[in-house]
Amino acid sequence: LISVLQIDELRLKHNTLDAKIGKEEEICSRLERTIAHANETYEKLVESSQSLVDYVKKEYEDARSSGSSLT
Repeated sequence: LISVLQIDELRLKHNTLDAKIGKEEEICSRLERTIAHANETYEKLVESSQSLVDYVKKEYEDARSSGSSLT
């Protein structure tokens, strides 16, 4: 049979594990928020980069067409 001392030891282990799990859940939650923020930032960066590429292409094409009309 299990003694009172063994029950107390098991309770202590259980409480310790609960505390560790709580900390790990907090860390996971923080990491998930960080990843979500990084993804949002990445999407904005991609969008801005594409806008810049589109602008440069348009300016290049405008410059080429302006130059060719002069000849």
